[in-house]
Amino acid sequence: MSYLNQKKIITLIPSFFDYDKIINGRLIDEGSTVFSFEERPAKSSLFKAIAKVFPIIFRPIAYFYHRKIIEKLKTVQIDYILIVKCDMVSKKVISLYKENFKTAKLCLYLWDSIANIK
Repeated sequence: MSYLNQKKIITLIPSFFDYDKIINGRLIDEGSTVFSFEERPAKSSLFKAIAKVFPIIFRPIAYFYHRKIIEKLKTVQIDYILIVKCDMVSKKVISLYKENFKTAKLCLYLWDSIANIK
């Protein structure tokens, strides 16, 4: 039996190259209940480009987006929060997840250098 069996996991994963489907699928195969969300509040190329050049503009949008996710799940006992890539997840947003899911373990997965992600 997997240690992930019957665990409740929030995943915040950008939807590209089917990473979200592959990672979430594996977690489900291990017996987890997965609450999956796009890591960013919008997926359009324009949003990504502007957010990369002017990230400060989108911090409030991202914060509100993540607050809505937390509101949806506030009654669920979350075991893990998995953040993949972390382009639009600020320290303030991470603190928000930690405050609302106090017992959850927070995991961050990066494939680029942390120096590339402000």
